Amino acid sequence: MSLEVIIGISIVVTIVLVVGVKLVLQKVVSFKMDESTIVNFLKESSETSANVDAIAAATSLTAERVSEVCHKSLLVVESSDHQGAWCLKS
Repeated sequence: MSLEVIIGISIVVTIVLVVGVKLVLQKVVSFKMDESTIVNFLKESSETSANVDAIAAATSLTAERVSEVCHKSLLVVESSDHQGAWCLKS
């Protein structure tokens, strides 16, 4: 292989890696921001738990996003008292 081909392949691989890392970091930061919004809502709420629709209405996140974040979060657990409700992990 010529030097130009090796340099070209190296540049392409580097660009792909940089874009991949950027996308992963963007997803992680987005998740953490949404998780923080939900956790703050649950901390400030007078209720011990809240359902997805109530969290979505109060946080301006979609119900689907709230459900996704709550399922993945280590700080929020499904309430044993209310079906479909979420509360902070003790």
